[in-house]
Amino acid sequence: MGRDELPFGRRGELPELSYFGMQASWGVTKHMGGPGATQELAELCRVAADTLVLEVGSGAGETAVRLAETYECCLVGIDVAPGMLRWARARALRRDIAKPPTFVVADAQALPFQDGCFDAVLCESVTAFVPDKSLAVSEYARVVREDGRVGLNEGTWLQPPSEEVSSYATRAMGGATFLPAQGWRALLERAGLADIVVATRGISAVRQRMDEIRGIGLADLGERLRALRHFMSLCLHSPAFRQYAKGLLPSRRVMRDLFRQLGLGLYVGHRA
Repeated sequence: MGRDELPFGRRGELPELSYFGMQASWGVTKHMGGPGATQELAELCRVAADTLVLEVGSGAGETAVRLAETYECCLVGIDVAPGMLRWARARALRRDIAKPPTFVVADAQALPFQDGCFDAVLCESVTAFVPDKSLAVSEYARVVREDGRVGLNEGTWLQPPSEEVSSYATRAMGGATFLPAQGWRALLERAGLADIVVATRGISAVRQRMDEIRGIGLADLGERLRALRHFMSLCLHSPAFRQYAKGLLPSRRVMRDLFRQLGLGLYVGHRA
């Protein structure tokens, strides 16, 4: 990859002005709780060496690479966005992984896999964006084997959100629809999963930012700095980009209330 080329395109190109376009531009995958939540979810799903794991919504590959490195599992990652998977493949190539993950372009609502072929299905901050959540979770349950587990890490309303906060969250986060804990739990139950484990907690803006920083490995730091320089260049030279970014800035009150009302939730179901 040349010095002026990033996985999503060439330096100086204006990215798609959308939540996912910006994530592809940065090579960033965000989820509540960072690496600690990923590890907790993986352990609840009994990820171990040689288990066959599907990660739904791999994005830029941070979770997939971390799981493959930590557990030496056999991992398949899917994402609907080819641009994000270019980041994921580049990230995996930079690491010395005994069993490198495989990445496939696919839709969570129509998984291209046979019934019962995975030991575990993990999904972090993805199902909130899926139009038909019930269909997606049913697909997760379909492809996990008997006695396997499906695990979600999703943004969760810890208290009923105000209209202003709910509207901002949906607008700023790419149309995401977050649910309270009972809503996420019900999706797993309707998909036929049993022994549901639910763990919810609040998170501060500072803690979330620190979790995201900890999620950047040293092998990825150079690529991330190049993307940061690209971002700063767009801020300086693109009025359209500046206008888009400005529109995403909430008031201090809305940001404060957002982190009071929205937290993370881990949800794990067992296919009996």
